[in-house]
Amino acid sequence: MQPVDSEARTFFEKGLAEFEKGNNAEAILFFDKAIELDPDYLEAIGYRGDAKANLGDKEGALLDFERAQDIDPQNEIAPFRTGEMKLNLGRFEEAVEDLDKAIQLDPDYALAYVYRGQARAELQNFEEAKSDLNRAIDLDPSNEVPYYTRGQVKSSMASDYDEKYHPSTTKREKETKAKKCVELRRGAIEDFTRAIEINPKFVDAYYSRGKSKFDIGESESAFADMDIVIEKEPAYYDAYFDRGLYKGELGMHEESLEDYSKAIELKPDDPLGWLMRGGTYEDLERYGEAIEDFDKVIELGEGSISSFGYCGRGSSKMHQGRHRAAIKDFDKAVEIWHNYSDGYFLRGVAKAHLGKHEDAISDYTKAIELDPDHVGAYKYRCLSKEKIRDFKGAAEDMNTYRRLTN
Repeated sequence: MQPVDSEARTFFEKGLAEFEKGNNAEAILFFDKAIELDPDYLEAIGYRGDAKANLGDKEGALLDFERAQDIDPQNEIAPFRTGEMKLNLGRFEEAVEDLDKAIQLDPDYALAYVYRGQARAELQNFEEAKSDLNRAIDLDPSNEVPYYTRGQVKSSMASDYDEKYHPSTTKREKETKAKKCVELRRGAIEDFTRAIEINPKFVDAYYSRGKSKFDIGESESAFADMDIVIEKEPAYYDAYFDRGLYKGELGMHEESLEDYSKAIELKPDDPLGWLMRGGTYEDLERYGEAIEDFDKVIELGEGSISSFGYCGRGSSKMHQGRHRAAIKDFDKAVEIWHNYSDGYFLRGVAKAHLGKHEDAISDYTKAIELDPDHVGAYKYRCLSKEKIRDFKGAAEDMNTYRRLTN
């Protein structure tokens, strides 16, 4: 490496002083001047990338880290930071390639294994991801991050396994699936717990542990973790949202309502909070308030979220006996999202209330095409088939309904 220009060094030191005070924008100005005087000033380029990353300019940071790689291909930090930025930008395959380079240059680079594990997990390469995180833990067992990340990978594996083997057609398959998912989630809980033991202030680990506990039915302990999250970080949106979700699943609708209201207070532009509170109002038979929340979902949401809003509003209108108005909302829901099975199902229910059983059967059939395990569609199609005296078809649907619910 060539000696650094003295004037460039002066600007770099001024930039470093600002960087260490958290003044990233001011630091970048000094780093720019240093790099202008010495275009290959590796340290200035690296710190400028760090400052840009701190300001959320991931693309700008990436350019600096790639430039640093070109200047010094034997420096493991540059490909590590390049891989980190690509991971944050969702460019997972490229991130793995850069992190491979960092690990080749330094086989004991623990954090590089963590980030490569994260990238591999995003690519659904879970076993490789776990292997990376196991290596990171071996290298640095006092670091909470690889334990936490490995817990996240195990949680993702459980969710992936659950989805991959759905629907289960036999009791044995259901039991095998449930056992495997519980095993993975208990493993995740162990990792999150270890991360918390190392760093008791690690709020995300409490949150993730709470989610995993609820997934295996340990609701009381899950609530305790979410309470800790909220105590430590009162503006933690996801903790309120998920705690509201869990309370709703347990029938604690009034308490759920409070959590969703707090979530909305924290993020009023997030349609999901309004959607879930609207559903909770509907559970409480407060249909007018539910419709107001679903109106907000339609206003704020896009795509499938907007479709959920129309469907929720239609459901509340149907509960009010406004079946024709409900059908208009269901029409809009399936127009936006053609593969929305519940949209067709609920429109069928509304049509059946109006005595339009042939049309209702058509909608139930479409719902079943989209979701062959839609128990409600089989049940209600059975009822409509009975109304049109198709008793054989009704019996077939009832048999399928019983098979799916047993």
